[in-house]
Amino acid sequence: MPFSKICGIICEYNPFHNGHHLQLTQLRRDGGAAISVLSGSFVQRGEPAIVARSARVAAALRGGADLVLELPAVWACAGAERFASAGIAILNGLGCVDELWYGSEHPDADRHLHVARLLDTPAFTHALRTHLATGCTFAAARSAATAQLTDAATAELLASPNDTLGIEYCKAILHQHSPIHPHPILREAAPHDSTVTRSGIASASLIRAHLRAGQVPEELLPAETVPLLRQVLAGQGGPSDASLLTRAVLARLRSITPEEAALLPDISEGLERRLLQSARTAATLEELYDTCKTRRYTHARIRRLVWAAMLTITEADQSALPPYIRVLGLTGRGRQILNRAKTTATLPIVTRPGEIRHLSSFARRVFQLECIADDLWGLSVPSIQPCGRTFTDPVIFVP
Repeated sequence: MPFSKICGIICEYNPFHNGHHLQLTQLRRDGGAAISVLSGSFVQRGEPAIVARSARVAAALRGGADLVLELPAVWACAGAERFASAGIAILNGLGCVDELWYGSEHPDADRHLHVARLLDTPAFTHALRTHLATGCTFAAARSAATAQLTDAATAELLASPNDTLGIEYCKAILHQHSPIHPHPILREAAPHDSTVTRSGIASASLIRAHLRAGQVPEELLPAETVPLLRQVLAGQGGPSDASLLTRAVLARLRSITPEEAALLPDISEGLERRLLQSARTAATLEELYDTCKTRRYTHARIRRLVWAAMLTITEADQSALPPYIRVLGLTGRGRQILNRAKTTATLPIVTRPGEIRHLSSFARRVFQLECIADDLWGLSVPSIQPCGRTFTDPVIFVP
């Protein structure tokens, strides 16, 4: 077998850029085969993905991934803890993954594991509740509680977005008793959400801004990604624009009851009433987000809540773990990984949508929500896309 280990990456590739390509290049130089667990039509920041999943899968395979698996919409559009838990559950479910690779501002696996263990202690829970009672955000309360129990340098890890996500990966590995070893690597050059460009690497948010302006910034993208994005823009199948869904979102929020809203994920302390009240007066998505936002409820949390309502995702859905592994694309090496997984996997592996009907009722619901997400995404791009692409998009094979 032409690789010494199998490594997982939990990702969005929104879009696939030079930083992602560099990570895969480093992984392959280290002797690994790469499995990318990829968000679909909606992403963790609470918005539609910039281009269709199929284009992002193709870019990943051409850029060095060997196997691309789906991170279902239920968890792709969730907070960091559940996003991480679902990704780890999928990789763990294959039964043959050795390492998890992720970018980090402070790439120290032992420190990440240390903080992950701390977050599970009764002392931390008590300190967190104390700081939350002051009305600060969850992120600020968590950082303050960590500093109270350890030191400022350790707490600083929770102020860095990629370190924070890495700690959530470590926590999920511990919770799920996974043998997967965390392998952080230094996040190169451009910081998260930065407008700075260094050595041909920029944040995904800056590249999305270029795409929304009708530009494909070739110097910031792998050569294989450029024609894919040009084709998408030429066919008006992107970039996505959440504002195109404004009336649909407001119609949905103005029609649900407080009892239905109370079933949404991550709802607490009357947030559902605030959301529904804001929807009664807001005229734009930004106005809706701004009127819901408080010192405690961040913009990202509100956005995720809004799209959970649109996709009919509930707290019960998100509190579970993925019930299957869906293959989106592969290479020849990816096929070898799947052949190995046939004897090691603890979750069913799905390559055709029709296989879902033989699985559990929850698996069928997760797939149904994926279909809703894909169909809704099709209304967020300049040229409205037909329904049913969850069924018609083939598994992509790159030799």
